[in-house]
Amino acid sequence: MKSNFIVRSHPSGRLTLTKGVDGHGLPSDCGGPLFANLDAVEFYRHVALSLAKAHQDGEAFTYRDALQDDNSTSRDEEIDVLLHDVVPEVAFSTFDSHHVIHRIMHCRQRRYVALLGSSASETPFQDVHGRIGKRLKAMAAELGLSEGVASASPDLFGNVQSCVSYTRLV
Repeated sequence: MKSNFIVRSHPSGRLTLTKGVDGHGLPSDCGGPLFANLDAVEFYRHVALSLAKAHQDGEAFTYRDALQDDNSTSRDEEIDVLLHDVVPEVAFSTFDSHHVIHRIMHCRQRRYVALLGSSASETPFQDVHGRIGKRLKAMAAELGLSEGVASASPDLFGNVQSCVSYTRLV
């Protein structure tokens, strides 16, 4: 069975995450900070945590943000914009792609969750994180970074995975 997570917005601006299961009636509202929340930052942080938990639990799911349905920007274009926004904010002179992914996840939550939702993969985190890493590598010079060196560090789930380490050139 596949779960379907959908972000919905009330005209009042309150955000709610609903969850349904294929073939099991109507979706129901999630509780706590995922229900009727006016604080978008808190709401999307909890959406990201809920999706991460579903992924860790091996749950197959889809995600759709009704607020993003009209967005026609491609994933790579969206990632490029995110990288231009986030990389200059990184406080360290040397950092790796996992650090950039964590920064995007924490500081650009709505856009991060929308990227996860746009993935057709059964492993959306791996798909999106891999795409961010590839775009970062391709844009390193444009972003004022070194070419990059193979490295390893903990990923979002705490597993040590390969990544690329960069040094700021300016």
